[in-house]
Amino acid sequence: MASTRTSGTQSKLASGKVYFIGSGPGDPELITVKGKNIIADAELIIYAGSLVNPQVLSGAQKNARILDSASMTLEEITREMICAARQGQVVARLHSGDPSIYGAIAEQIHILKRAKVPCAVVPGVTSAVAAAAALQKEFTLPGCSQTLIITRRAGNTPVPERESLQHLAAHQASMAIFLSTSMIAETVNELKQGGYPPATPTAVVYRASWPDERVIFGTLDSIVSQIKTARLRRQAIILVGNFLKDSTGERSRLYDGEYAHGFRPARGSCRTGTAVIALTTAGCILGKKIISAIKEADLFVPAALATGKNGRIYGYTHFKQQMGLLFQRYQSIICIMATGIAVRMVAPYLKTKWEDPAIVVMDEQGNHIISLLSGHWGGANRLARKLAKLCGGHSVITTASDVNTMPALDLIVGELAADGFERWKLTPIQAALIAGKPVGLYPQELSTIPELQGVPHLFFYDSPDKLCSSHCKAGVAFTHRKDLPVANRDAFLFAHPKDIVIGIGCNRGIAVRELEAAISAVCKQLDLPVSSVCSLCTIDKKKQEPGLLTYAAARSIPLTFFTTTELNNVTIPSRTSFHARRVFGVQGVAEPAAMLGALGGDLLLKKVKFKNITIAVARMPFTQLLKNYRERAHE
Repeated sequence: MASTRTSGTQSKLASGKVYFIGSGPGDPELITVKGKNIIADAELIIYAGSLVNPQVLSGAQKNARILDSASMTLEEITREMICAARQGQVVARLHSGDPSIYGAIAEQIHILKRAKVPCAVVPGVTSAVAAAAALQKEFTLPGCSQTLIITRRAGNTPVPERESLQHLAAHQASMAIFLSTSMIAETVNELKQGGYPPATPTAVVYRASWPDERVIFGTLDSIVSQIKTARLRRQAIILVGNFLKDSTGERSRLYDGEYAHGFRPARGSCRTGTAVIALTTAGCILGKKIISAIKEADLFVPAALATGKNGRIYGYTHFKQQMGLLFQRYQSIICIMATGIAVRMVAPYLKTKWEDPAIVVMDEQGNHIISLLSGHWGGANRLARKLAKLCGGHSVITTASDVNTMPALDLIVGELAADGFERWKLTPIQAALIAGKPVGLYPQELSTIPELQGVPHLFFYDSPDKLCSSHCKAGVAFTHRKDLPVANRDAFLFAHPKDIVIGIGCNRGIAVRELEAAISAVCKQLDLPVSSVCSLCTIDKKKQEPGLLTYAAARSIPLTFFTTTELNNVTIPSRTSFHARRVFGVQGVAEPAAMLGALGGDLLLKKVKFKNITIAVARMPFTQLLKNYRERAHE
């Protein structure tokens, strides 16, 4: 039975065991720490000849037996390993690169297991990644390739027909080709026949990471003559693919703040702005007209059409991939193309009417502008009408409420309500309105919205209780109350109004997580959802506070700054803050900022002090919410 021993690095090695070790591509510093430690303890070391840098063996024991396997057969190699292991020795079998890639370890392990000799495999750095490192390239470049094919051309060792270079080339993925430099002409010919264009970037890296490393860069058309001139036939790897181009590709989602993963929430999860995407020259011309009229709109056109120095015009090379990115990042997308093309491109990304961006499709002459997706909730109907006015065309709107000239309640609720309400209830409520059934609304101030006026079966109430006890078959109430009884709850929506104003005083360098924790704590104290926050307010000296700016931007919450004079002109309930007076010359920050931001609303919570932040909470009057809504509706 194998025993264990402890090396100088405290790692426990089993005596009487064979370790297959990846020695790396050549640089002795690229072997793993574990592999190096095993070599230091091994009594028998068998290495793969000239493919392993002799310096890797420099840490071996003085009395260790070291054998070069280049002239040995499989039977001779395994006989030596079995004999040493049965004597209780630690055996290190060194392969170049990583043992699992063209290392021929399977046949050795099979013989060892048959002889009941224990073994283990220690991975190493393969020459493929060392070659990529030499070129400073990424195999899986976003927007270019997300697949790496590691293969070889058939030689002494046959390759299954389904894995021939010609078949694999059809994918046009990033490719690393081993053991094929001596057949470079045949290799290139098969790659071309399989689908790689002649201009595909190609590199051959000789002895990657060794002191005499050489890199030859070209294309499939030029690389054969380049390699013949360089007289390279062995110990080189061939890399093929567009990842070798001098391009950064598309931005990775791994570090893109707009995307979330298990260790980081999305920092810009709310889509913003408008994207215009075109396919043709005429579409590009129309797109330029649109972005000149719509603020914060960006134009995406085929790379060949992306001329000039306009910082809002971007060229793309992969239309389908570009559409996917736009779908994730933009609030509205204007597609200048045939409707069928747009439908097929966005179909894989569709989720729900509550999550999808507004999609508008129009022809390149601007004659017909179709609201295709998220007409109400996303604002596609409004955008289509705006584009029709801009281009002199005709907007095509198909939503039932518009066809029947009824108000779109879902749009109004989306503007005034905090997130988290029961969105599914809007469907039966809107259906009741279209069917002519009595529908009730609270508060009564909603009657000032023009589109809600003149509807005979729409009723307004001055208390949520009166709405609940009314004859209405459906209804919507904007209230923070949770105790409202109603007979048919499925047709009545109770939504928190988005009317909470947070006043903030904070120390320099406040962290986003501290802001988040403090705001969540006061909202929990008031039994309000954080999503009901409509404004963050503070002193103008904090205009460049990174944590504050990041928190507000990530949640699309407006950030308002007040001057010293404005903050001092408010009568606050708490005593003057000594710190605020000394640092900023104001009586306080949190309370007066909240009261000013609420535009005459009530202060719900006097200042609450946390470690690096002070917070006060106020409520904006519903009449002010309605005023803000009407202003946005007419933009």
